[in-house]
Amino acid sequence: VVAVDPAFRRRGLGRGVLAGLLAHGQAAGARHATLEVAAPNGAARGLYADAGFQEAGIRRAYYRNGDDALIQWLKLVPWPSVRETGDLC
Repeated sequence: VVAVDPAFRRRGLGRGVLAGLLAHGQAAGARHATLEVAAPNGAARGLYADAGFQEAGIRRAYYRNGDDALIQWLKLVPWPSVRETGDLC
C-alpha cells in the first residue's frame, strides 16, 4: 500500500512517489506496472490516468467496505541507455 497522509495531499507527493516507483521498475527491467484502485477514489484514478494507466478489469467488493477495485495496467517504455544515445542527460 502506498498512500499520502491527507494533511500533505495536493502537493505533488503522490505523483513523485509514483514516478519514482515506475522508474525503479523500469531500471529493474519491468515491462508493465499494475495496481488496484478503489473505484470511488477519483483523485487516485486521475493521477494514474495522467501517468498513462488504463483500466483492465474490476474486482467486485474487493475492499472491506464493499468498494470495487479497478485493476489498472501500464506498459513501461524502456529508457534508452547512455550507450544507445551518447547522452548523459
